[in-house]
Amino acid sequence: MKRFSETEALQVILSCAKLYNEHLLNKKFLFIYRGMNGKYGYIEVLFRQKHFMHLTGNDRSDDNTAIHFFSMCIDNTLSVKDIKKTNMMDLKLAVLPSLMRIHKNARMIGSFKGEPL
Repeated sequence: MKRFSETEALQVILSCAKLYNEHLLNKKFLFIYRGMNGKYGYIEVLFRQKHFMHLTGNDRSDDNTAIHFFSMCIDNTLSVKDIKKTNMMDLKLAVLPSLMRIHKNARMIGSFKGEPL
């Protein structure tokens, strides 16, 4: 597993924030999958500003709410001092760029305008 320095983490977070803002923000996706038992299931996901920080694995602080964190990313004002590594950060940052392209990586995509569950 790759270990990200705080500087590398910052670069990944900033580049992914721009992709998140452009491709995922306020969009709803319906993922249909086959479970280990062979049965199909689904999950509906809505990508909001407040969800981005969780996806990065950055730890919350009193000064750094999730929406403020996302705003700093988009405004390019997030700095290394705002990075608070968690045990999961390296794992999350390793897959974050792929997640930002989920709209292109899915096997099937189409319009989904259903009501929230």
